[in-house]
Amino acid sequence: MVGDKTTVYKVECDQKCLGQVIGCKGKNISGIRAVLSATLARKGIRAIVEIPYFVVEA
Repeated sequence: MVGDKTTVYKVECDQKCLGQVIGCKGKNISGIRAVLSATLARKGIRAIVEIPYFVVEA
């Protein structure tokens, strides 16, 4: 899934601050992902934002 035109960004913070990074119903992290993806999409680069302590269930 990660190729030449994909960059993975990892958000590093204390585990106690994780709630603030994610935000209410994921609004903060969704905003971060949207801005980063939109900015890099102009250059043809795909962005993935990961939070090490947060596991997304598929």
